[in-house]
Amino acid sequence: LAPVSSCIALALRGYPAFDTFTKELALMNISGIKPIKDYTEKRMDKALDKRVELHMHTVYSDNDSVVDVGAIIKRAKDWGHPAIAITDHGVAQAFPVANHCIKHDDPFKIIYGVEGYFVDDLSDCYDIVSDINELENIVDNYRRNHNLKKRIERKGDI
Repeated sequence: LAPVSSCIALALRGYPAFDTFTKELALMNISGIKPIKDYTEKRMDKALDKRVELHMHTVYSDNDSVVDVGAIIKRAKDWGHPAIAITDHGVAQAFPVANHCIKHDDPFKIIYGVEGYFVDDLSDCYDIVSDINELENIVDNYRRNHNLKKRIERKGDI
């Protein structure tokens, strides 16, 4: 048998049963494992007119992607795409990594972008007078509730 770490696909022999710990169907009582030839087909872009992905997030986009920059660029190049745009959420950390993935004379191009955020800075964001009044109301309500809580606790002790 070949070592399991060097093979791509495995054939398993066992019995499907409900696992009470994971609460799902699982393969139990495995009685055989053997490496098999990889039967999956590598996905390719077979379109005659290749597209350019203009909105690609990488691992640097928090909670939006888990794909490595180099892997994205390699896949786009393997598929024959002429370029790719890296547009992470408000950060540019992928740019140096992407820059090192291509050579200076490489016809493949990287479009550097950022998915930015806009704020309306022309309107008054804070009205100091109303914010102070609101803060005073919050403090007053807290004091009232705190005093009420103390009275209720005292009555409960009687």
